[in-house]
Amino acid sequence: MGIIQEHEPVKLVTSIFSQDKNLIDSAIRMLVDKFGKIDFETELLEFNQTNYYEMEMGKVLLRKFVSFERLIEPNSISDIKIYKKQLENK
Repeated sequence: MGIIQEHEPVKLVTSIFSQDKNLIDSAIRMLVDKFGKIDFETELLEFNQTNYYEMEMGKVLLRKFVSFERLIEPNSISDIKIYKKQLENK
């Protein structure tokens, strides 16, 4: 049987994409309110690696990656995914 170990806090990194730059900016503000200060943010990128989201979101998508200064506990990732899904539904 394996040994139960505690894990070190980890970096929260997320990708945000939409056709609308303003929606991306708004989502980033809400994420900052929830997770704190951003320590890295990419420029706005064209998201054209797949057409998987085309039917739901359209052809021309923009994307940003951001990471947060404050580290998170690895076991909190499921709660974070639920929060991000609620944010996406807004």
